[in-house]
Amino acid sequence: MSQFLSSLSNSSRASLASSSTASHKLKRGIAQIALDSSNLSMGVNLNVQDGDYFETLELGTNDKKALNEPQGLALIKIDYCQRGLMGQFMSSADVLQSLRKDSGLPDVSLEQAGKVKEMRNLINHDYLVLELQRGGSSSEMLYILAQKLGRMSSTSSSNSTGGAGIHITSIPVNSLREILHDGVKVHSVDCGKKFIPLDKLNSILQKEDPNYSLRNNNCWDYALATTKWLVMECIRAEGTDRDEKDRLQQELDNLEANLNAKQMFSTAKILFERATNMLTSR
Repeated sequence: MSQFLSSLSNSSRASLASSSTASHKLKRGIAQIALDSSNLSMGVNLNVQDGDYFETLELGTNDKKALNEPQGLALIKIDYCQRGLMGQFMSSADVLQSLRKDSGLPDVSLEQAGKVKEMRNLINHDYLVLELQRGGSSSEMLYILAQKLGRMSSTSSSNSTGGAGIHITSIPVNSLREILHDGVKVHSVDCGKKFIPLDKLNSILQKEDPNYSLRNNNCWDYALATTKWLVMECIRAEGTDRDEKDRLQQELDNLEANLNAKQMFSTAKILFERATNMLTSR
């Protein structure tokens, strides 16, 4: 099985790299099948939720002024992060208890909980961690978490407060481990130190629609679209030569290929295990 899945992952990554639009549609289709086939609507709001922008950057007035200077703030790296909706080692019994508590449905069965666990592990919560550096005489690193959340989301990667929408939060250095722990898959985009004033950065992070829909306007739509906006801004940055522009575009293409290949690999793994279970149970 591992050899088959490894082969699928490698071939998928190669083919998906050539057609990001088509592969994104395929990824979207896979997620919708996962939602429908597992009855994931139990305890989860599939309706469109009115969203807003929530910014909690812990910066003083002087700080913000300095970071809005032409070379006051540099984007070093974008970490595109993926985390399962449920913990990797969460048992079906734990999922059952969680579903009954969150949904108020006491008749949810253990079998249903197992299906929900299976499919929620297939669908990730995607979010961005931006590594930035102060300009001028300071070389202090700054970190920002940007993500889209639905109301009552249990997937938040920080102590973000508020309702559905786009959440932009400062991350203290000593809290990075909580955000980028071992259970998180990280795809990094090397931005090569591009200067972007704070207000411009904020406008990019708030460029997408804040309304939330688990089906059509969710965390991975936000994370991928915002990554593209950020990379495009890096490409347009003053002093970026042709080779650097090509490198940045290749970083983005590689990210999309890896994301789509991972989704197909995870889907194949679950379908393979399900088929094996069906055969052995006969």
